[in-house]
Amino acid sequence: MGYAHLAREERYYICQAVKSGTSLRAIAKAIGRSVSTVSRELARNTGARGYRYRQAHKRSQKRQTSKGKKRIGLEVWTYVEQCLHQDFSPEQISGVLKRKGFALSHEWIYQYILADKKRGGTLHSHLRLPAQTQTTILANPTDGGQIKGAYQR
Repeated sequence: MGYAHLAREERYYICQAVKSGTSLRAIAKAIGRSVSTVSRELARNTGARGYRYRQAHKRSQKRQTSKGKKRIGLEVWTYVEQCLHQDFSPEQISGVLKRKGFALSHEWIYQYILADKKRGGTLHSHLRLPAQTQTTILANPTDGGQIKGAYQR
């Protein structure tokens, strides 16, 4: 079962039930939601004048629409590509960006490289360890499961 946001009618019911002194558990049961959902709704949207369902619904819609914005701008990705072409590792790039005030994890950079590869790009060729030279476990039982690197074959 997927998550569904509270509807305006549910918020109206919560507002009326809170005014009449109904418990959170009873409110949750009446609208078919968990107690934590009702509790979270009231915590987020109760102001100095109490819980107001219209205001709560508007704030909820504003939060939903603001989530679609991209956090990372084109100039940051351009910088990442330049660094990759200079053979910097994603970890190094992430560290430099962090010192410059941008929060971009190395995992996001790896995901970006993978997406570029799927589009036919060449950013993956600038990674330090190409796939064919990564460490492998030998399947021969006489080797005792030794791990050997690319240059120890």
